[in-house]
Amino acid sequence: HAREKLSPSVGSCSWEMTVKRPLHAAHQQAAVTCVNNLVKTFDQFREIQDIARRSSHAFERRKTLNAAKRQSIVPKVTKTDYSANTVTIATLESELSAIKADLAKYATNISELVNREVIELKLERDKLVRVRTDLNGRLRRSRDNLSNHRHIKSKHFTGLIELFPEIDQDRLAEVEEFHSGLARILRAELRASQRDLELELERVNEAIETIESRMARTLDSVDEPTHLVDRVYEVATALEKALDENQRYEGEQALKAEISRLQEELSKARQGVLAAIQRQLNEGMRDIVDEVFGPERKSPEITLGETNYSFEVYEDTGTGTAYSSLLVFDLTVFDRTPLPVLVHDSVLFKNIENDSVARLVGFYPKDGKQAFIALDEVDKYGPEAAAILRGRRAIQLDDDNLLYDLDWRVQKD
Repeated sequence: HAREKLSPSVGSCSWEMTVKRPLHAAHQQAAVTCVNNLVKTFDQFREIQDIARRSSHAFERRKTLNAAKRQSIVPKVTKTDYSANTVTIATLESELSAIKADLAKYATNISELVNREVIELKLERDKLVRVRTDLNGRLRRSRDNLSNHRHIKSKHFTGLIELFPEIDQDRLAEVEEFHSGLARILRAELRASQRDLELELERVNEAIETIESRMARTLDSVDEPTHLVDRVYEVATALEKALDENQRYEGEQALKAEISRLQEELSKARQGVLAAIQRQLNEGMRDIVDEVFGPERKSPEITLGETNYSFEVYEDTGTGTAYSSLLVFDLTVFDRTPLPVLVHDSVLFKNIENDSVARLVGFYPKDGKQAFIALDEVDKYGPEAAAILRGRRAIQLDDDNLLYDLDWRVQKD
């Protein structure tokens, strides 16, 4: 992060804020954001990210539900409503059970009636239908016989006489006359039979219609339980409303319990992650202080909370100790995290003893990482530190080697 680097001359309040709040990139930044950024820097946020996502989703669901209730999209159900609905549900379910019993009795009566009257009529009707089917078949055959009947005529004998010239033609004439008479008799009988069948079929059809009318009248004589049907509808509607409200209330309570559980789980996970990070930081700062200042020197300590943190420098309120504590903290974070780059400006080193700076220089080089620092008068930190700085320098400025083409120290007319 880009922390503000303030010298004591800028103002004791701002300087003190910078020293005591090393995680802040700006004074107005929320402490919980700074703590979260530190967790992410340690690459530990994934440990709590899933729980935080589920917790956030549950909060959004509750927020949406509350908004719907405020807009009267869904009715608000209180605990009192829930208790009243519970009593209502029990009462309505009991009434429905009673109605079901009444309907069962009604169905039994219908069954008895059908067994006693309607079924008997149906059996009689079935017999008549079978008789009607038989009559229709016989009538159809009679009609076919009338339409297809043929008798022998004289012209039919022509071929026979040609083959047998000696045949008795008078005898053939007698056969023709006999056959014609027989045909007249048969057709008369067929017509009489057809009339009888048609009359019988008409009587059977009338009998079937009479039975069907009696069956319809028997069924129509049974009153429909309309009052039961209407009451069932009323009870079912009221029961559905009460069940729906109670189900929604139970869902809201379950959502609250889920949010509480997730918050507790998230808090526990955060505390575990923050405790581990805090331990790493304090142990790392202790190691650096021991090597730079000696074991008798007290090390700065950081205390991480879920929404806040504190950074303490003990027994020394001097500017040098404060800035050295900041450097020790940054170097520890740089060492214990995947953070690839560290940048320290010269203002941080000006108020620290030269010997301390010389020892701190050795902590900047890290394999696979880059540290950028700006220092003035490197020789005053001793030959070993100066050799490290010159050996790793990227740029060196002096009176002849300027950072810009224009020398800002020269006054122009």
